[in-house]
Amino acid sequence: MSLVERVLAPVFGRRIDLPADLPRESLPGRVTLREGRLIPAIGGVLGRMKGPAAAVTLGRTIIVHPEVSLSRDLLVHELTHVRQWESDRLFPVRYTLESIRRGYWNNRYELEARDAEKRVSENHPS
Repeated sequence: MSLVERVLAPVFGRRIDLPADLPRESLPGRVTLREGRLIPAIGGVLGRMKGPAAAVTLGRTIIVHPEVSLSRDLLVHELTHVRQWESDRLFPVRYTLESIRRGYWNNRYELEARDAEKRVSENHPS
């Protein structure tokens, strides 16, 4: 493990590979997967969830809680957040304001991500 990885791991978790049951092309090369507890736990608290978030996206990094399997639907959901981060420099601020105003479940960015999940599930049933 590199020095950078040793510094990042306690906060952002360890790097992981895409699960074998998901097609390699489903993960763009610019996106990094990590597995960690801290960031999803913080996401769960901020989202007023009953437990940790299944995953949290920060820029091009998706941090998956270790007790959650990265499914196709969850990956699609989180890749929607990657796109949101990339398309709007103020996304973190806008996302936070949406969450404060409407809560996690009614946050327009979460609604968009859940809609993307639903479309993929309808077009490509498991």
